[in-house]
Amino acid sequence: IARLATECSSLPMVDPATRCIGGYRDAVAGLRAKMREVRASVAPSPGEKLEVVVLGHGGRDTNCWLAAVEAVALEDTLRENVCVSVASCSWPDDAWEPIMARYVDQLLAAGKLAEGSVKFHLMKYGEEHNVLMARIAGHLEGKHLIVQCEQGVDMFVEPITGEWLQDNYEDHAVHNACMEYAERARVPSFLLQTNADLDVSRGIDGEELAASIFGGKLQTEAFGLNIEFDRGFEITAVPHQPQTVIALAVAIGAAQDKKAAFKQLLNFDPAQYATLSGFYAAYMAFSADNTDASVPVAGVLELITTLLDKGHTMPWHLAAEASIPSPQWVLARFLFPMEVQHGHVCVLREFRQAGMHTAKTLAEYVGRWMVARAFQRVRRNVVPQNSRFAAKFWMQLDLGKEVAEGTRARCPDFDVCPSRASDLLVRALEHAAGALKNFEFEPGDLQPPSMCRGDVEKEARASQHDYGELSSLWLITMPAFIHIIDFACRMLEAPQGVEAEYAFIKSGLPPRPDRVRITPANRNIARLLREGLIEAWLGREIMSKHTAREGSQSLRLDEESMAKRVCSGEV
Repeated sequence: IARLATECSSLPMVDPATRCIGGYRDAVAGLRAKMREVRASVAPSPGEKLEVVVLGHGGRDTNCWLAAVEAVALEDTLRENVCVSVASCSWPDDAWEPIMARYVDQLLAAGKLAEGSVKFHLMKYGEEHNVLMARIAGHLEGKHLIVQCEQGVDMFVEPITGEWLQDNYEDHAVHNACMEYAERARVPSFLLQTNADLDVSRGIDGEELAASIFGGKLQTEAFGLNIEFDRGFEITAVPHQPQTVIALAVAIGAAQDKKAAFKQLLNFDPAQYATLSGFYAAYMAFSADNTDASVPVAGVLELITTLLDKGHTMPWHLAAEASIPSPQWVLARFLFPMEVQHGHVCVLREFRQAGMHTAKTLAEYVGRWMVARAFQRVRRNVVPQNSRFAAKFWMQLDLGKEVAEGTRARCPDFDVCPSRASDLLVRALEHAAGALKNFEFEPGDLQPPSMCRGDVEKEARASQHDYGELSSLWLITMPAFIHIIDFACRMLEAPQGVEAEYAFIKSGLPPRPDRVRITPANRNIARLLREGLIEAWLGREIMSKHTAREGSQSLRLDEESMAKRVCSGEV
């Protein structure tokens, strides 16, 4: 295990020679330079454009694509000769995509973009795994350059040896799809990353990432600076007065009335979005001026620093002498396995060794994932004391224990992966999927007004008209659910028993919060997983006995046949 931990932690993922670390403007300049390089190497025919595709790893990660759009818009040699296509890569119940499409239309109308230089495609996640992969393959086809957007750092966590799972089903699946196409078509695939603090408190090893991905310059905890509002300042736009810069960004991003929050907490009217430099910061204000949809924290932080850079006066000041740094952006080319000794690159090596790249369904994907993780999880670090995810970890640990104990009580000889195969877990997950297909959740469990899978599906189709079926297991891979099955499998695998493994997992978490809320949705998912594990095991035992009985009967028939042949003189 120690050797494996050292080996995995040192695997490369990006080419350090191509790495650009700085602010948003540096990312734009870096993308512009890369596009020039690729265009020169591709040498398109007269009239043919360099085709760039941008994909995000889930939700609003794709907002980062505006850096690529700006790189093209402000460069004469690229403006008419490059087309940047983006797939929204949004969640089924996301509502920000029409606002982004309107923003692109506004940039075109204002003459900031050339006609035909940008294409915005709606593509929501949540469909069955093979359907999603086919859609991504369609967006990649014919492209000369790929940009993968990442807000946070969870995509860099190893899928097998990483102890604490992340919100990274989409991260890893999309990354592999992009790299498979890039390897086949021999085109470069780039990382465009910001907002590392989003995920670090989930138990990610920041020091390891700083060395392997960020060249020793990982920006974390940079926005915990204390702020003080002017004396007598009354806050009505958000429930509580923010005490730090990061808390301010979170409050504004989640505010029910975005215009009021921008005006009150930033002293800025979002209708003035066109006065802001940078497409990314301007989009945050445009969104607030047109809708109350949530705004990413990274976008609010970018807006704050953009306003301060132009001398804007805020209704608050820093409590101590300091300055707010610009949010860090990273641009770098992903390495191909063929460029690295033995093909061992971070994430892809483990992902493909587990067979996750050939999975057709989410049941197959998660089943193979869990079996590959058996006895391979490595504790590189613990979840930090101040983690905002502590309660969710504890909630899933408790439910995982219930699943493990309930399964073991019904099936004392239960084995998570008989013969190191994933068949049992896949059948268990398929059982859970069948039960979830028409399951009615309680009010508030899903994004209102959705009550069941069909409601979420209908909401997705309202904006993406060709959206197919929402996978019945769409909830399983989310960060508030994925550890239920992972912790349960750990405790069922453990040779020392459920209780001992529970204690070991607990030793890597912060102290249990006073209040750990278990929603009905979490409890129902845990129950269905437990029932699926039990049914799969009992079904396997019945099949095994049936096979043994058939074998015994066949043997008796063979013996009787042989006796008859001996008596008749044939033998």
